[in-house]
Amino acid sequence: MVYNVNVAPISPKIGIQLLDFLSKLGYYKTEGKDDFECTTAMIDFIAEKLKSKISTLSEFEKVDLGIALMIFPIPPVLELANKCLENVSKTDFKTTCHDLIILTDYFEKYENNEMEFIGESKFATGIIARYLHPITGDMKNTGKEFRKKFKEITQQISKDLYGTTNLPWTKIEMTTCGATGAFGPSLENCISTYNSDWSTNKKLFDVDPNRKGIQKIRIPKNGNYEIKAWGAGNYQNTGSGNGFRINYYEYIYFNFVTKFCCN
Repeated sequence: MVYNVNVAPISPKIGIQLLDFLSKLGYYKTEGKDDFECTTAMIDFIAEKLKSKISTLSEFEKVDLGIALMIFPIPPVLELANKCLENVSKTDFKTTCHDLIILTDYFEKYENNEMEFIGESKFATGIIARYLHPITGDMKNTGKEFRKKFKEITQQISKDLYGTTNLPWTKIEMTTCGATGAFGPSLENCISTYNSDWSTNKKLFDVDPNRKGIQKIRIPKNGNYEIKAWGAGNYQNTGSGNGFRINYYEYIYFNFVTKFCCN
């Protein structure tokens, strides 16, 4: 557990090593289920502490940390990665990637496959070597695997943050898909109504199997989004028409799953 007596500040490089340790203790909570409450609580605690440090980092440190955090498939950690990179220009991102390659002698420093401590003078991206260790434990050329993983992460970041083509959607309208009454539409209803590539891709769109009417959309790109919502209306009986309408503006991170209740 993380006790109140642990008052020493958690630096980003210590933080990612703690996250690496915690992520191996048990699963982070999933929707409606949390079998490892202590692990979840500690990950949330450290993620919140790291979040408060991001504004103090240099551009180089933000990119280094952002790339490192992408190794953990955990929602609050991926949100941290997005927070690190949200205001970094494409030029600064590419420059930092190049510098990381040069300063590590094209990642030759990770050839020895040792589980080294990531001190303040080292790079956060060294955590990738730890992540790969179970895979590369008996390999001689571990630097090759490191380079491969680094390239995979940075290409994904570059595509998600700076790519402008091939987005699954730029504007989307969620509806009841023909369902009436208290219960919303099923996934099949939605696919039939929306009739689009994104609606048939479960990575981009889904309906909660336990709660019909809760439609889930995965955000394809960091950015400012405008959300318009209309309340229920019953024109014949009450004259309320289309119900109350609100407009909501929010900066939403890539890969965040938004939920809409349509019934």
